[in-house]
Amino acid sequence: MANNYLNIFSTKSVKIPITSLDSLYSQLTNIKAVYAVELKKKIIYVGKADHLRNRWSNHHRSYDFNLLLDLGIDLDFIFIESINFEPFSTKDFEKNLINELKPVLNYRVGNYCSFDEILDKTQKSNKEWMRDAINCIKF
Repeated sequence: MANNYLNIFSTKSVKIPITSLDSLYSQLTNIKAVYAVELKKKIIYVGKADHLRNRWSNHHRSYDFNLLLDLGIDLDFIFIESINFEPFSTKDFEKNLINELKPVLNYRVGNYCSFDEILDKTQKSNKEWMRDAINCIKF
């Protein structure tokens, strides 16, 4: 069943390059959707929203995404409107994508490490910490 979710996501989603979170926010509308953030063709975060634009106005991972952008890391935003994955709920669709893709910013599984586990943030600057975190992702 999980492959079905991946197939739907890969064929019916929209991809937007992220140049800044403000520019991304200005391109979004308030639709019910499941979304992902991609780094080097690897999904690093999956989420869901009842109102996509509102969700991104104050996202809890904004700090992480801004650090990546400040480092010159290319990110893409991918989303699929809920109408494109009916009859699945956004909760089920998100859960199955997370289980299949194992995004590093959602949780730790196997060879994936969470950014919080890299090192004590007080020992390095935020940019050094983020570089180390990027290096932990298995591509």
